[in-house]
Amino acid sequence: MKAPKIEKCKNCDGTDFQRIDGIFAVTKVEKNDSGISFMPASGIPIIVYMCTKCGELKFYPAKLFDEI
Repeated sequence: MKAPKIEKCKNCDGTDFQRIDGIFAVTKVEKNDSGISFMPASGIPIIVYMCTKCGELKFYPAKLFDEI
């Protein structure tokens, strides 16, 4: 799949987004009595695009790009 069409950055109105190399994950966290527990097994694989003007990040499911 091609890069997503992003009209404008909502932060600065920039229009140039660059993909950050790699596949990342957003993981579930739970607050408990001993602090915060990270649960990587419940993570969602994502790819990330960054506005080259201000650094705003856009997250997309890696599955949409057939990367997992």
